Amino acid sequence: MDKYTSLYGRPADAPLGPFTPKTPQALRPGDTCTRIGTWNSTLANTDRLFIAGGFVAGEKILQIVATRDADPDAANTFTADMYLLSAPSVKFLTASTGFQAAVPVVIDGSTLPFACSATKGDSLVLVPVVGAMATAVNHSFRVVSGLPA
Repeated sequence: MDKYTSLYGRPADAPLGPFTPKTPQALRPGDTCTRIGTWNSTLANTDRLFIAGGFVAGEKILQIVATRDADPDAANTFTADMYLLSAPSVKFLTASTGFQAAVPVVIDGSTLPFACSATKGDSLVLVPVVGAMATAVNHSFRVVSGLPA
């Protein structure tokens, strides 16, 4: 099942269907944009979490920060990949254990796949590899992106 952060302007467990993300965009070369979304639900290993969307063609992700107010995976079995839908082979996270506890996940600097540019309307997703986030806790995602000058 597809699930969505508050950036999509729909319930976290909304049914599938067309949607328009409610996000700011980098519009001109040199612009940066910060998208901040929240989410509170569980994530099974067959789900996908749409974190942020509405990217413009060529937009690059500069930083991703994910925080939680509690541990969503007490069993410590959850691992996940994070990528843009248009480029699933270019991962921001690969089988990451970062969502197993209530500590921030920060992706920036040398850990970003700078070769990856968004396509028009692209979405950043978190996709489970193993396990599940069995406990619904408050998540906050901050995604900073920009259009190269």
